[in-house]
Amino acid sequence: MKKFICKFWNDEFEIIKEEMEEESASAVIDILKARGLRIIYVKEKFTLSRFGFLNRKFSEEVLANFCGQTAMILNSGVNLLSGLEIIQQQTKNQNMKKVILRIIEGIKKGKNLAESMRACEKFPKLLIDMVMTGEVSGNVDTVLYNMESFYKREASMNNKIKNASLYPTLILVVAVGMMLFFNFFVYPEIRDLFTGENLPAVTIIVLGIMNFLNNNYLYIITGIIILIGILKYMSTIPKVAYFWGKTVLKIPVFGPVKENVITSRFTRSMGIFLKSAVPIITIMENIKFIVDNQFIMKKIENAERELMTGIKFADSIENEKIFEPLVTQMIKVGEETGRLDEMMFKLADIYDEKVQIGITRLMSLVEPVLTLIIGIVVGVAILGMALPVMQITQGMQ
Repeated sequence: MKKFICKFWNDEFEIIKEEMEEESASAVIDILKARGLRIIYVKEKFTLSRFGFLNRKFSEEVLANFCGQTAMILNSGVNLLSGLEIIQQQTKNQNMKKVILRIIEGIKKGKNLAESMRACEKFPKLLIDMVMTGEVSGNVDTVLYNMESFYKREASMNNKIKNASLYPTLILVVAVGMMLFFNFFVYPEIRDLFTGENLPAVTIIVLGIMNFLNNNYLYIITGIIILIGILKYMSTIPKVAYFWGKTVLKIPVFGPVKENVITSRFTRSMGIFLKSAVPIITIMENIKFIVDNQFIMKKIENAERELMTGIKFADSIENEKIFEPLVTQMIKVGEETGRLDEMMFKLADIYDEKVQIGITRLMSLVEPVLTLIIGIVVGVAILGMALPVMQITQGMQ
């Protein structure tokens, strides 16, 4: 749902400016005309949500809680509107409180649950489409329970990756903190020792870098922020995202881990959606957004088009070479035996374990490399500061 700024005349010829929230400008115009108002203009309000990379979505944990609570309400026979009001009162997440309130308002206007969720612009397209499928088939509670399981698994995988990267991040933060402390508190006190002409080359380089940082730190910080913003924006450009997605999978050590993560997400999601009796074409349409890789997404789109021509699911996956031969063969077995959903869950378990092993192996390589780099940087800085002091000491002797 979008926000619009409206300006109009009322019956008393007063000019009024009002903010309205509707699906489109034409819907706002219809409402104003129905109220007998003379419209001056209707224009969409500028919001940061226009920029996709600035529009924050809910975390997997929050989505899992929402799906589980809503499913429990529907399964227990409680009226959806009353149940959502209870959830809205009990939830601790303030953003979710506001969103649930908007869902309640949408349902009161006659919209169904999926339409009300879409109007909030905070839920993933996948979840909205799954809820819509559940509403058509009459098993929304089952679909929501399955989506709760899906988001819990996603949250678990993300937490594993975050926990594995915690130690290297901590080392980096400590090292940067040490350098900043030395630069702003220690260096000013001993600066006068480095005024001679016969300074060591290492000292000259270190002093040059420190003086540059001290004189330009505001520009450097601003530049880093701008660069991050540019990279975030570029990641939303399809061609750039496609090239980056292809490149990532070719990076030694990291690429295979990323590929295993994608395989795990794909297979587990397929298992959950097949279990929910969602048509295979609908699954392929939505599952491409889960893999989080534009290169693989394009291959899934090609496989989807092949499915529409009557090719089997396993053959379409094999033709596009999306996954390893093991995955394709097990999918074929699942199709032939009519137990494709079970086979997908088995594959997901296999690749979950591979992801865990891969992350552990990756971190075992990253930690010593990062420690070595930080050690060299800190060592060079200390050496650059210590050499002149040693020269002065020797001269005094």
